Amino acid sequence: MIVISACFARETRWIAARPGVAVVHTAMGAGATRDIERRWPAGRGVDVLISTGMCGAADPTLCPGDLVLADRVFHRGEEIVISPELLHRIRHGIPGLRVGAAASCETIAGSAQKRGAGEAGALTVDMESGPLARWANEHGVDFLVIRAVLDRVDEQLPFSLDRPIWVDVVRRPIAAFRLARRSLWAGRAIGRGVDVVVAQLQRGGS
Repeated sequence: MIVISACFARETRWIAARPGVAVVHTAMGAGATRDIERRWPAGRGVDVLISTGMCGAADPTLCPGDLVLADRVFHRGEEIVISPELLHRIRHGIPGLRVGAAASCETIAGSAQKRGAGEAGALTVDMESGPLARWANEHGVDFLVIRAVLDRVDEQLPFSLDRPIWVDVVRRPIAAFRLARRSLWAGRAIGRGVDVVVAQLQRGGS
């Protein structure tokens, strides 16, 4: 079974349904692992776990809609390496794909935190890849991260986890509209990229 994990429906809307593939929507951050564990205790039945969704750019050359495949994940001071053999199988066939490190943060990263992650060698930042990578390693499950950029390195998202999203939409409607439009670009890019990855995994017998 290939399990595709994301937080929001708009991140998986354009992923094609396939036999042997499950798409699951999880909580943000560390809560993602609880949701995966609830459905697949100790990873039983999972061959590959794919962490996908939108991310922030930590590299100034990345733009909204760009796809990034992680070759390692930085989380809580540790570097978790993605299987080179697995990456070799799936990294081809996606035009414009960037490959590099993903930094996993505890909360939504602001511009300063994104710049810091970039200085440490990361291309992107997100909240779920670190916890999910640890869960996969603990249970012997192959793990991949493929995400689409939502916000540039110098941008601050107009939302906070400390209050309901609708509050920020009311306060900053233009910024919210622009972000919603970008999320469509990113969602379509995720669909294209994940579909290629899954097809390559299934051809390889996963």
